[in-house]
Amino acid sequence: MNNPLHKIAGAAVFSFAVLITGAKAQMSATSSATQVPNPANDTVPAGLLGKNYATVEGFIEKFRHASSAPTVAGPIIAVNQAVAPNFDFGLNYAHAVYDFAAGVEVPVYGPASLRASIAWEDSFKKPHTSGWVYEISGNYWITRELGASVGVDYINGHGGAADAFVYKAGVNVRF
Repeated sequence: MNNPLHKIAGAAVFSFAVLITGAKAQMSATSSATQVPNPANDTVPAGLLGKNYATVEGFIEKFRHASSAPTVAGPIIAVNQAVAPNFDFGLNYAHAVYDFAAGVEVPVYGPASLRASIAWEDSFKKPHTSGWVYEISGNYWITRELGASVGVDYINGHGGAADAFVYKAGVNVRF
């Protein structure tokens, strides 16, 4: 496993774990130091579903079975708007693609959650490249307004699109 992408993905997951642990330690130190009730220290509901937020993520995309394809890296900028219970609308920009997705989100511990989804992705470019995208991610709200997430997508490409793994880490800000 000398693949540098595995090392980067491992570092991202480790960093996320350190972030969660540090935030928990800071919250517990803050709450024990101040005995006055503070609504800002109340438990933050887990997950992203049903919340209005903006995300800035970095990603690394590694193509499978396409040795001539380069590894791609860049930013993802996204906005999510809660429309109805258990139904959100989101826009993001990473490539010239659009997708339709469905998934589930499960609270894990306090403000932490795991999310799994499946999406059909297609491009605006010609020739159209499309495929199924399978995502798993972890999300954690550090405060009511600031959160972090890490995840990995597997893209099962069709129509000339190569299969790929996409490793992501980012920051979520509620509005």
